[in-house]
Amino acid sequence: MPSLRLAWLSVAAVLLGASALPADPPPMTTSVDVRLVTIEVHAADASGHAVGNLTRDDFTLLEDGKPTEIGTFEAPRTANAGRPASAAPSAPGESSPEEGTPLHLAIFVDNTHLSPASRSRALAAIGKFLTERVPPGTEVSLATLDAALRVRVPFTTKISAVVDALTEIRTSMASLVTMAIDRRQTLAAILQRQQLSLETPFDTPCPSDLALFARQQSDAEQASAVASLEALGVFVNSLVSMPGRKVLLHVSDGVPLIAGMEGWNLANRLCDGSGAREGIQFATDVVGQVLGDHYDPAAAASEMQTYSTRPMVDAAVRAAVAHGVEIYTLQARGMARDTDGIEFSGRINDAMGESSEAANLTDTLTALAHDTGGMALIERNDLGGALDDLARDVERVYVLGFYPTRSGDDRVHRVEVRSKRSGVVLRYPRTYRDTAPDTALSERVLAALLQRDNHEALGVEIQALPAAPKEAAPGVSARDRQTVVQINVPLSRITPLEQGGGQQRQLSMFVGLRREDGAITSVRRKTVTLSTPSGTTLPPFYRYEIRVDLPAGAHTVAVAVRDDIAGTIDLRSIAIKVPKK
Repeated sequence: MPSLRLAWLSVAAVLLGASALPADPPPMTTSVDVRLVTIEVHAADASGHAVGNLTRDDFTLLEDGKPTEIGTFEAPRTANAGRPASAAPSAPGESSPEEGTPLHLAIFVDNTHLSPASRSRALAAIGKFLTERVPPGTEVSLATLDAALRVRVPFTTKISAVVDALTEIRTSMASLVTMAIDRRQTLAAILQRQQLSLETPFDTPCPSDLALFARQQSDAEQASAVASLEALGVFVNSLVSMPGRKVLLHVSDGVPLIAGMEGWNLANRLCDGSGAREGIQFATDVVGQVLGDHYDPAAAASEMQTYSTRPMVDAAVRAAVAHGVEIYTLQARGMARDTDGIEFSGRINDAMGESSEAANLTDTLTALAHDTGGMALIERNDLGGALDDLARDVERVYVLGFYPTRSGDDRVHRVEVRSKRSGVVLRYPRTYRDTAPDTALSERVLAALLQRDNHEALGVEIQALPAAPKEAAPGVSARDRQTVVQINVPLSRITPLEQGGGQQRQLSMFVGLRREDGAITSVRRKTVTLSTPSGTTLPPFYRYEIRVDLPAGAHTVAVAVRDDIAGTIDLRSIAIKVPKK
């Protein structure tokens, strides 16, 4: 996912009908919310069958190794077996199975790691699942990753709109075919170069340029995998403001944990003696030989590890855990292998290599699911059956809630859930992030850029206006046009604090921007204190302006305004259409 560092070219803040106020106000006391942290727990017996009759007293909850009180408890829904819960709880502290926490189901289709054939059958199975298994009232959103992340359907209860979008996606391009062909061509190039080295007099067996072919393929696959996992993280972050339970269905053929592993493995088999023992064509053993400029299997094995995508997997997991999102990964290809039309005249792999390369595609999916409390639906040809398992798993969950004693420190904390009943195995996310209020609001602004999360609590008005023509600033493209984002805050809705014979109001504004090409700015924050002396008429609005340079196209700006005294938040997102010059 591309990122964008956008320079706010100028900022103007004025009170309409009064004089401007100091730019650097003294700090004021703000409100603090008590936050409920919920942990979703799946319980099973030793045979893997769900255990649905546990009570609050059957659980012990620990935070950072210390016991903590279970403040709220929700048992699994028992009615309509196999269906997710969708009704909001009504009883304080504990809810009945029929009063389940509302469910938001987000679907992420990774077109960069999907073949057309597997995507077609996976999306057909998902469409049937949505139509037949998801109960009315469930909020569903659909996003795809192509050249950029695109939210095709924001959260809606209209399942038919999501199914129609799935049908449209089935006819779009998928880039995995090109990637698979490139991979097989890399393997063919490694074989041909090794054959040439063996058949050419005075050439060195296992020449060093075998690593060059593997390295080029790893570079390409790593860039694709990193973009995929970054986009997943952005989509996960867009779920931050969704209430209730959040489940994300990740659809792909698999994302490599080690990018380009196949090329390195083939070169190693050709040169470390293992391939020669297995009868792999053109294989030899150069380990321990002094051959000059040759391929070094030991060094190559170390270099291959530098193409690990694990850091990006961990980042996506951290985002999911921070926002209470369970990830379920559906491997659309099932147990099928690549079908790119490139065949080899002899064996190029062994059983161990085939197993490790298959696991390389599923290990990422397993980590995303396991570390967030979800489930990996991998290597299964019956995709409908796999989605049925998802439905049953989502339904059979206990929701334990507790109240941290901190106000939010932005740190990751360990949680442990134990069952007092013997023989019960629990599955749940092992960490959570105690998000600070400013961080949480910044994340809501980013979410609003994708999910249209509008919360109109203060009557804030936002509009985008073309700025007066001017010469482009240094470093700004001549194709860009300057736009003014104007934020008008009605002061009558802002809570005053009596101080020094007058009133003071404090506002914090958070602004984020998403360009048409998917690039997203970091969220900018500005805090201002507004002082009104006694006897002064309160002006109707406080206006804040931001000037930005944008290329022609359709962009989105999201703005959150927080009344720092009362803690009330107004969140809006609007479209900005910049015409061509």
